[in-house]
Amino acid sequence: MYWNLVTLENLNLLAFLVSLGFLVFSAYSDLRTREVSNWVWAVYLPAAIVILGLRLFIAPGLLVISLVSVLSISCISYLMFRFGLFGGADLKALMCLGVALPTDPMPPLVPFITPNPLFPLAVLYNAYFFSVSVILYS
Repeated sequence: MYWNLVTLENLNLLAFLVSLGFLVFSAYSDLRTREVSNWVWAVYLPAAIVILGLRLFIAPGLLVISLVSVLSISCISYLMFRFGLFGGADLKALMCLGVALPTDPMPPLVPFITPNPLFPLAVLYNAYFFSVSVILYS
């Protein structure tokens, strides 16, 4: 009965809401204490893995693109961390986001277009752009 509620669209919405919740909490924690506890990522990652597993169970055709996305985002994030471009919490957040939302959560408008495997990287670039734009406002 409840299995009918588990659709790809509902899982995408769930992944978005779970990610939004964890990222908002981590941003609040970072602003308040200047650090984000590892327990945030220790809870977020398993939740993201479960959602990804359900997504791949429903749509096994997304396996390759999801794997490419998770691996590429993890590697790029790790390199950016090692070069000092951002901190450990940013690394963990992007890795968790890459697992939770490896592709764009919205279905493409044109049916024959494949999902964007670098969706989390687009999130990173947009966040960086908006954080830098605060300097222009000051």
